[in-house]
Amino acid sequence: MPGLPHPFQVIGTDAGGLASLPPAAVRLLCNAEAIAAPQRLLDSLPQWWSDQQHGDRPLPQLQASDRPDALIGWLRSQNAPVVILASGDPLWFGIGRRLLQAFPAETLHFHPAPCSMQLAFARIGRPWQDATWVSLHGRSPEALASALQNRPAALAVLTDPGQGGAAPVRQILRSSGLEASYAVWVCENLGHRDERVMRLASNAPLPPDLQPLLLVLLIAEDPPLPERLPLFGLEDGVFLQHPDRPGLMTKREVRLQLLADLELPAEGVLWDLGAGTGSVGLEALRLRPRLQLL
Repeated sequence: MPGLPHPFQVIGTDAGGLASLPPAAVRLLCNAEAIAAPQRLLDSLPQWWSDQQHGDRPLPQLQASDRPDALIGWLRSQNAPVVILASGDPLWFGIGRRLLQAFPAETLHFHPAPCSMQLAFARIGRPWQDATWVSLHGRSPEALASALQNRPAALAVLTDPGQGGAAPVRQILRSSGLEASYAVWVCENLGHRDERVMRLASNAPLPPDLQPLLLVLLIAEDPPLPERLPLFGLEDGVFLQHPDRPGLMTKREVRLQLLADLELPAEGVLWDLGAGTGSVGLEALRLRPRLQLL
């Protein structure tokens, strides 16, 4: 940004807030001429500043960052070192994206703290380089259904408390026929003193006291063989699928209709032309074992 003598330092904080800032971030904050932060952090800044100062340096100018448009306008008026405090990783569903829309990248220096997705995988002790994510904030739960069609090895779901929190995740997983194919971990208030991480059994109801600040992890696992199978209309998750083409199969609802409409004879030849799992032909053989499947 022309005329800006100092870059903006954007510092991520974890649940410990100001008290858990690393030394490098503390130095940046103590040298700032102005500080922007969410109101929850601004309330504790005066006491924190007093504890940090060994001289009589006054508290810098403070600005709430809860309203991004107002924050951008305020930042444009600054010509001295400014620190912007944020939550977690500012570039992962944080203020970072909005700042980059308003200012050149060279004027912004980011110092991330662990994000909720990183903390969640750390809590369950699983590598997350193969993980994907989907956000349901202000979005239809169908976004999760679309993500599950790819059968990800690990999927982090950012839930929206205004749309039922974890409940739509359980519903979509069940309606997709994949409930037995994924372990469900609910991670609440990550990093806070009342943090809770639990694995839900597939038939267990959601705890009634779930907190709104939660993330759900879906971890793929081999489903157990069911004790009993229906005559036809097997759940999609029962079929082995190509690892490089997950979800490429005729879905259960379509199979049910096809098998009903085909009026399969007791004997004969059935040609199943496709490139998926062969689910239609396999179900047909369960109904008519004397058919020849090609």
